[in-house]
Amino acid sequence: MKAIQVHAFGGNDALVLDEVENPVAGEGEYVVRIRAAGVNPVDWKIVRGYLSKGFPHALPFVPGWDLAGEIVARGHGARRFAVGERVYAYLRRPSVEKGTYAEMQAVPEAYLARMPAKASFEEAASLPLVTLTSLQCLRAAGVKPGSRVLVLGASGGTGSAAVQLAKILGAEVEGVASAKNHAFVQGLGAAAVWDYAGATPEGIPGVGVGRFDVVYDCIGGDTLRAARTALREGGHAVSITTRTPPGWEDLGERFHYVFVEPHSAQLDEIARWYDEGRLTTHLDATFPLAQAAEAHALSEKGRTRGKIVLTMG
Repeated sequence: MKAIQVHAFGGNDALVLDEVENPVAGEGEYVVRIRAAGVNPVDWKIVRGYLSKGFPHALPFVPGWDLAGEIVARGHGARRFAVGERVYAYLRRPSVEKGTYAEMQAVPEAYLARMPAKASFEEAASLPLVTLTSLQCLRAAGVKPGSRVLVLGASGGTGSAAVQLAKILGAEVEGVASAKNHAFVQGLGAAAVWDYAGATPEGIPGVGVGRFDVVYDCIGGDTLRAARTALREGGHAVSITTRTPPGWEDLGERFHYVFVEPHSAQLDEIARWYDEGRLTTHLDATFPLAQAAEAHALSEKGRTRGKIVLTMG
């Protein structure tokens, strides 16, 4: 089978299309024929070696953590899914080695869920990392009906999922994004969208002071620092970019840094919400597997609206 492999850390030219051995399903695993794989900023960071101290890496490795496809084989004890079923998954194992930029991969049963019935493979592959991330973050911050949530970086893959999921959890949601993406974010359900341009340590223009129960950070940097004044006294903040940002130290345990974990039951919830029409996804661009380098180059620009996806045919 064909797969993208990384033989040494580097830039986008480190992504090499290779012929590799077909995977074999171990105990409790399935072999999935991958039809589409999501591309996330963490993928190019891994290729460049930025996470090499945080995760074991086995060179050469196949990058990618999102997939959608069909079951083609089952290992011993793997009985939840039948051969031929359409599934999706967030395939983050404890080490970086056998990822989703491949025509097939072995996947543990605990990582898999049935695809949303109304989603294409490309749409389903765009969902796992960003939706699981946002759902786990919002729940960690205690979002509940009536909560007021401010999403920083609301037009990207994770932020756009957060706007919708916060609404599903019963919150009132506002977003921060570039001016060109305001209509897009409002279309996802945000009551208001603010421009991060002009943000200062005193705040983000227009957002106001102490209005939000939860600030959810998907962007970091100056925008996160500026959003400190938007949080009410006793509120919670959650970030996927920064463990302890300057100016937020006083929150203590009310500041949550979340690195998403695989969770098949939560993927079942997400599939149900998608089929009910309460959750959607926006594909910014799709590329064939052989053009993974071009997909990473686009992701690195940091201006993606929604998601980038690789297709395997």
